[in-house]
Amino acid sequence: MRIVEDDLKVFDEMLHSPPLPPVTPFNQILGQLVRLKHYSAVMPLFKQMLLCRIVPNECTLSIIINCYCHLNRMGFGLSVLGKFFKLGLQPDVITFAILIHGFVLDNQVPEAARIFTNVNIRTFPVHQENLKVLLL
Repeated sequence: MRIVEDDLKVFDEMLHSPPLPPVTPFNQILGQLVRLKHYSAVMPLFKQMLLCRIVPNECTLSIIINCYCHLNRMGFGLSVLGKFFKLGLQPDVITFAILIHGFVLDNQVPEAARIFTNVNIRTFPVHQENLKVLLL
């Protein structure tokens, strides 16, 4: 728990330090909380980032999708995918792998298969590394 408390303290200090740091250090803290399986702790931090006008990037949004997947909130995960497009960002193969994994965790295998088959091969060239990520 000490690590989580330290992460939350650093996050709060970053939010209140002028000038605001870029999004990357915030992503690092969110990622650390995810690795510790504190998915629900990430969501209010993300909301605070948005309130402070810290613009999320692809990594941030993938972290949030991952949290929703592990919280069995796939509808919210898909809505974050929509935010990618609204912000003009391009989801990558990792983002789609997270969604596929989330649907499998939620016993929605047909939906996972639909996403897998709809991943545009021209956008994501099929390399051995990509297939490994998608098939995890």
